[in-house]
Amino acid sequence: APGTAAAEVCLESSGERSSVCVTYAPPSLQTVASLQSMVRVLRRPGYDIVERNLHVFATGQVRRVAIPGSSGLRGAVPIGAGEVTAFMDDPRVTNCETLFASDDMARAAPGLKAWSKLARFLPGDTLDKWSDALVLKLKKDPPAEEPETGRFVITVRAQGASGDACATLHGTSLYIVTGFIGAMGAQSLLQGKAQRFGYVSLGQGLGAKYVLTRLEEIGTKTSYEIALKPAVAEAAPAAAPATASA
Repeated sequence: APGTAAAEVCLESSGERSSVCVTYAPPSLQTVASLQSMVRVLRRPGYDIVERNLHVFATGQVRRVAIPGSSGLRGAVPIGAGEVTAFMDDPRVTNCETLFASDDMARAAPGLKAWSKLARFLPGDTLDKWSDALVLKLKKDPPAEEPETGRFVITVRAQGASGDACATLHGTSLYIVTGFIGAMGAQSLLQGKAQRFGYVSLGQGLGAKYVLTRLEEIGTKTSYEIALKPAVAEAAPAAAPATASA
């Protein structure tokens, strides 16, 4: 929800034919259930948008990305996330991908790639049960969220014909944010604030700036950086060739 809302704001400046990249950089404080879900997702191929077409990417890919406020680069893995489904068939968006920035997940990517190959021989449900049991054995739920240890960063970059637009969200306590988004979305729908209907993201349904403003109520701050391309001056018409007099 925060990523698609920030991307909507960036697309207002970058214009049509934009390439959108959303990167989520959470704290390493996942619950058992969250880590189980991540392993399930990362062993499966995911989708991104390439040249306006839905494209399947293989598991096990790793990138190195810069995260605002962090030194050095962090490992990141592509994930098939809601941004792709929200912007599929959107005439403004040519390419779209979502990254999950986690050094732990990046280190585990080769193992997840090998794990995914077992799906050729074993039912997916069986693999999910095995990975769920393994996580449950190795992982314990973290303590209750605290603002200082639960900080997250979400970055969005839209590169388009009109220029580049970036948005960065800084916040804390992702599980509290999740609960707030659910409650805020339900409240806003009951108040008749929906602008679009059907399968749309929260930002598309309620308005991106409205969603980001409401997130400020729980301390999520958004900053923007817009770099528009200078207008290209229209070329003067060429002078007509001289004609020889008779």
